[in-house]
Amino acid sequence: MENLLPALILPLVIELMVWLGLRSRKSAIAGYEDDKQRYTATATMTVTDIRQEDVERWEEQEDGTSRLMRYVVYLPTYEYTVDGKTYTYSSRQDWGSPKGVGRQKTGWYDPKRPDLIREDKPRKPILGGGLFFLFAAFCLLGIWFFIAGYRKGLANRVMNLLRHVPFVKKWAKPFVERHREQLDDIDKQIAALHSQNPHNFIGAVALELGCRICSALEIFFVLLVLMPSVNYLNCILVLAFTSLFANLLFFMPLQLGGREGGFLMSTTSLGISASAGIFVALIVRMRELVWTGIGLLLIKLGKKEKE
Repeated sequence: MENLLPALILPLVIELMVWLGLRSRKSAIAGYEDDKQRYTATATMTVTDIRQEDVERWEEQEDGTSRLMRYVVYLPTYEYTVDGKTYTYSSRQDWGSPKGVGRQKTGWYDPKRPDLIREDKPRKPILGGGLFFLFAAFCLLGIWFFIAGYRKGLANRVMNLLRHVPFVKKWAKPFVERHREQLDDIDKQIAALHSQNPHNFIGAVALELGCRICSALEIFFVLLVLMPSVNYLNCILVLAFTSLFANLLFFMPLQLGGREGGFLMSTTSLGISASAGIFVALIVRMRELVWTGIGLLLIKLGKKEKE
């Protein structure tokens, strides 16, 4: 049933991404309007110093590997004068060259707070929240992928997709070649379940959906201890994003770290404190471990009785 999870939770994730996109867009517009009203005066800024800094970042290479690259950036320091008083501003924008001391450019500052200045004129955001909308579109594509997969088989589709994913493709290619027959058998079984036993398929999906509703209730009751104002819809969105994020890290044992990270990111995105997200993640993890231990104990006792 774990393979059914993406098809079940993707609609909820789409709703979450659209909501976050609208929220981010609204926040970006509000920030632009605030900056537009605040930074209305201009001043001439003169470069007085250019400091050199080394920057490191990981970049993907053509062969699929990642390499730590080092770059040198040149960060200018400006001076400008307002009403006879001189102010200093240290920029974080790369000047591009160690030369340029004495050059000038226009800055926009707050007349009420001349010490607050920016290098660029406030501009209306174009892509505010666009990343969330893009992710929502990706989830729609994912829904189509899983619906088609359950009709024609899913295992080979997923593994062929992983063959093109950086960091994973080196492992995926030999895995597909070694287990081609097993993957074909899995696809045949999935397709048979969907086409020959539609009632069983729908029943299994409904049962899994019911379990997810109960899981959202678990999150709701845990958060209710910390936040009496929490609502059930937010808990559904938290579960949706957390399940998707954890399933993307399926190769990690017990999804350790993936599920907790999903809880943390989803709760903070919804305006819930990070400590509340970590608390929920720990409670859910403890519950899973307790019931897993009980299940293993019952299996062991059952084997002893048969012997």
